[in-house]
Amino acid sequence: MLITMAIIGIISLVLGQMFFQGFRTWRQNSARINVQEGARRMLYLINKPLRQAQAGTITISRNSDDDPPCSKIDFTHINGSAYSYYQSGLKLYFSIDGGAGHELGENVRVLSFATVESGDDASVNIGLCLEQKTYAEKTKTSKLSVQIVRIMN
Repeated sequence: MLITMAIIGIISLVLGQMFFQGFRTWRQNSARINVQEGARRMLYLINKPLRQAQAGTITISRNSDDDPPCSKIDFTHINGSAYSYYQSGLKLYFSIDGGAGHELGENVRVLSFATVESGDDASVNIGLCLEQKTYAEKTKTSKLSVQIVRIMN
């Protein structure tokens, strides 16, 4: 009887550890997928309108003193509307013509814009780092994406 209880205790301990490890792995993979999909989606949402910007109207700044430097870009679209993309806290926002900001994504650790001009061509480098906490707030998963957008106008 004592041996049976010891064997059941050992099996329960092993199964508990296997369950715990499986749950932690699932949470880490879910966070990694969320971060990768979020980065891809955010870059896509910035890329298309930015390609259609009027090159001479692009300005890079920050939304507030609490946000990272170069984390806001303002430009005039070919349709005449003033577009703005910016980081505020851990979220990415978008606004048109100075209207209220619409949230495009979250878990944004750093958003950075930089312009590069060479001859007649202008391009904007976008750096986006997303970070999400995983199991028990102890570990994090990160995704750094960099994209160069050529201004077509």
